[in-house]
Amino acid sequence: MEAPPTDVSPRRRQFAGGRDMTDLHPSMDAYGGGGLVMSVHDLGRLTAALFEGRVLRRKATLAEMLTPTEAEGGDGYRLGVMATRAGDTDVYGHVGYWGTAAYYVPALGIALAGFVAERDRRASLIDAMLGFVATIGGAGNADPEF
Repeated sequence: MEAPPTDVSPRRRQFAGGRDMTDLHPSMDAYGGGGLVMSVHDLGRLTAALFEGRVLRRKATLAEMLTPTEAEGGDGYRLGVMATRAGDTDVYGHVGYWGTAAYYVPALGIALAGFVAERDRRASLIDAMLGFVATIGGAGNADPEF
């Protein structure tokens, strides 16, 4: 566990079940959750870079990550990635326990990332993000200023 950076903004306050969890050290989820602590903007950039082939050295690694598994949960689970559809559009992504969500839409070449301070509202964030994709996916455009 490296020392926290000193040149960053304070973390956003986080809640679960109405309880303030902000002071809970984020490393407690380092292994199961990947231990990523970053801005939503950077999460979107990382998501785009991963699915556009700019993170992993071997293209076969991403292909393996996107291959359906026999894991419980059906066809939607891949290796660390969930596959779903928003309307008629394929979407890949991952959600974090604390209220984050990140998605990539290959057909549109866009990544989306979001965060809710109250973990219990994560489902609303996911619905809004996938609803947005269904709207622009069905319209056949990906205007980043939408």
